[in-house]
Amino acid sequence: MGIVSVMRSQFLRNVALAGFICGALFPLLFSDSQSPEWKSLRFFYDAKKMGLTVLKFSLSIERRDSRYCVTASFRTIGIARPFFRMDTTLRSYVKEGSLEPVSYEREVNEKRFLSKAQRFKEILYFHPEDSKILAVRGDPPRTREVSVPPQTRDPLAMFLNYYLGAEVRVGDQVTLTIYDGVNLRDVSFSAAREEIPTRLFGRIQTMCVKTRTFFSTFDYQEGTIKAWYTTDERRYPVQISIDLPSLGTITFVLVKVEVR
Repeated sequence: MGIVSVMRSQFLRNVALAGFICGALFPLLFSDSQSPEWKSLRFFYDAKKMGLTVLKFSLSIERRDSRYCVTASFRTIGIARPFFRMDTTLRSYVKEGSLEPVSYEREVNEKRFLSKAQRFKEILYFHPEDSKILAVRGDPPRTREVSVPPQTRDPLAMFLNYYLGAEVRVGDQVTLTIYDGVNLRDVSFSAAREEIPTRLFGRIQTMCVKTRTFFSTFDYQEGTIKAWYTTDERRYPVQISIDLPSLGTITFVLVKVEVR
């Protein structure tokens, strides 16, 4: 398989989407609804394909007054960069008490090999009382309305909801409604215990949460997303893997954690 096809923009857009969907995966067993002691928490990942690091991914949570700010950042590096430049940031603002989403920002800066650059910023404003989302984009100015179920969350708000509040037991099957600015989808998750080797902590016992989802850019073929996190009180997400149709597996490995 050629490296150009591996690094094409549709592939990495799916990698990015799967990366922040995984934010909703690994905390599904957390049940502590109290406010955390930390002010900010950041996870840093390297994503590999064919043994090479092609993507840097970070996921952070910050407490800001009466809201949380959850941010996911993606940047292609190394051999991937000449074929596809990606510097994309996703940011969700969530109410501290109810953990309801307020807004979701997509700042996209992408340039595919032999194609025009794509740069835009779009903000999704959630209106659960009216079962809708208003998506606002500038340059040129445009507003669109999306009808959604009342409990719909963006992927990062969904991550925070299960990281801080909700509980799912091993063996349970959970279905969540997510809107990422492109697709409205119901995603089902299941969880099981599994022992894996990790870069930071050696071989450890983890909780593995997985889902199967359809990738629209590959003729709606079905792929598998898995996430592993520690079973101790830290509950760190140590690894994420995505088995994409026709392209094999790409793995996000936790390489650094910052707690403040």
